[in-house]
Amino acid sequence: NSNLARLGAGAFVLEANNTYLGTTTLREGTTVLTNPRGLGGTGGAGTVVAADASLVLPNPLNVTGEQLTLS
Repeated sequence: NSNLARLGAGAFVLEANNTYLGTTTLREGTTVLTNPRGLGGTGGAGTVVAADASLVLPNPLNVTGEQLTLS
């Protein structure tokens, strides 16, 4: 399994379908999710959004099968 870690200021857009099952960790900056499967495959390790990061979900966007932890 692969992992994705988001570091640094500025915006990062996840617009494609991602099928990896590792953890997505958003540590800094803004991540914009425009694809419901952009954070990884269903049944994966989930996504962690740290205090110095933000996750933007445009309306309407229905994300299912992804555990989300806000820390």
